[in-house]
Amino acid sequence: ITGNANGVSGETQNIKMGAGIVLAGTYLTLQNGTEVHLDTLNRGFVMELGQISSIEDRVAKVIIDNSKMTVENISGNASNGAHWEVLNGAELTVKDIGTHGLSTDTLLVDNATVSVDGAGWLGIYGTDISLKNNANVSVVNSGTSEAFAASPSYTGKGAVQLKGSTPQLSIEDSTL
Repeated sequence: ITGNANGVSGETQNIKMGAGIVLAGTYLTLQNGTEVHLDTLNRGFVMELGQISSIEDRVAKVIIDNSKMTVENISGNASNGAHWEVLNGAELTVKDIGTHGLSTDTLLVDNATVSVDGAGWLGIYGTDISLKNNANVSVVNSGTSEAFAASPSYTGKGAVQLKGSTPQLSIEDSTL
């Protein structure tokens, strides 16, 4: 998607409906100043495996390049996986989320800003998180859900958690 503002809203009679964007082994690229706003939905992104033979190519990918995306007022996850890249002055805002804010397989923030405010479970939950070239990542007011607090898997956590058997966190000339 290139240029102009685009929005998806799912509120119908105070019931949060559906997912904003569903990707199955495909890419979504926002570039050249595109602005996308997902608001008042059950889930922001649903990431499904595609039918391609290579597992790496089956995982969905979201690239936000010199653009803005806001995902807010979501009763479930803002994202439930995939490869995310936030690049070149891009801004990703995740706000007021019922469960996980940004749940990813990989997250690369390169000279860009990611802000998570108000995730009921984890603010950022990923296997491989890399911040570089003046990336600025902020996670506040997360881990506040009563269901989250009662889960032994998440006790004492809330902002950022790595997952999987070989998780990686890399921070180079950036702020978390």
